[in-house]
Amino acid sequence: MKKIETIKELKIEKRRLKLHLKATEMELEDDIENFRESIKPSNLILNRFGQTIIRKDNGLINFPINAGVELIVNKLLLRNFGFFTKLIVPFFVKNLANNFYGDHKLAIVTWLEEKLTHAIEEGKEKVFGKKISKKGTFY
Repeated sequence: MKKIETIKELKIEKRRLKLHLKATEMELEDDIENFRESIKPSNLILNRFGQTIIRKDNGLINFPINAGVELIVNKLLLRNFGFFTKLIVPFFVKNLANNFYGDHKLAIVTWLEEKLTHAIEEGKEKVFGKKISKKGTFY
């Protein structure tokens, strides 16, 4: 360590130490963030496992999701499997589908709305043979 003899040298050393402290804090924050990222896959696995057992949302849309999953899984994918497999697998798949819908509800509804709006506009074009503005006028 350097011997400080004047106030100017003291101020310079103080600035140097503050900069060193800031750099060390930033390094520590980066290390913490890297640590969080390194353990993230294990958290994802545990969260997905929890979603297969626990259902978050019991909304109105879950009935069609459950019926669709039941139809696809039991009638198509597991048609040659045994009774217990047909009983257990759909339970887990339904929970995953319902939780996925619950987590991404806004994105799914927005996507469906865009697709339906596009289909309706295409249908109007086919019927009337002209493009129609959003206000309902032809152009």
